[in-house]
Amino acid sequence: MLEYIEKFINKIVSFGKFKKSEISKKAYEQLLTSFESLSKNGVVLIPAIINKVKKLKGLLIMDTTDNPKYGLKKIAIKMKNLSNGGYSKGFKIVLFLYKVGYKTYPLGFGLIYKGSRKQEELVLNFLTRLRSDFKLKPEMVIADAGFSTLEIAKRLNNYGWGFVMKFKKSYKLGNKQIKHQLQRGYGDKIDVLSNGIKVKAVRRPNRVFITNRVSLNWQEVLEYYGERWTIEETFRARPVKNQKISYTIS
Repeated sequence: MLEYIEKFINKIVSFGKFKKSEISKKAYEQLLTSFESLSKNGVVLIPAIINKVKKLKGLLIMDTTDNPKYGLKKIAIKMKNLSNGGYSKGFKIVLFLYKVGYKTYPLGFGLIYKGSRKQEELVLNFLTRLRSDFKLKPEMVIADAGFSTLEIAKRLNNYGWGFVMKFKKSYKLGNKQIKHQLQRGYGDKIDVLSNGIKVKAVRRPNRVFITNRVSLNWQEVLEYYGERWTIEETFRARPVKNQKISYTIS
């Protein structure tokens, strides 16, 4: 089991060209141990990295990757592959990344599996702990439509954090659904969501983005969202059987 956990953790901490050597061996071992708290808290934070970057101006990027298949078949879930329409069993990893300049730091992660909490609950839990325990205040929060629930948007706004997120066209802006407010492929509109947050919605063909920083123009909104990138390839590799373990948990 440790073999799978270490492979998983190494993928997390090496993402965005971050080097495992940048955190101490003790902190790394604590991270391996903290994996056991997933069933209780739903998310794992990486204090050694968060404390390193919390005073730096950066972007908090929330993203997911599917189907890593880390050997825990009994709790794997059925997931749809959006590229080919097929299904496979595995897990959904919820990643919380912090981009400072050209470097990206992994702040923590959640794992969605059979019997786990829902993604919205994991995200809200992580955001609360990130703010209350570490006082981190990102320049902007960037996320795709999977994170753009009304409750998450409200939490970010209540914290005073700016956000740019891809949003569902079915949500109401003012007294109409966004797809009816912005019927053409291009345009933007400032109004209030049903959760009471004043936002700017920016539409492009088949996509809508929202931000609570309504002074941003449409170019700036798209530039912020462009800071996201596909992370699927980071987790393609499966763990190697009988892999040598370089760290142990005491």
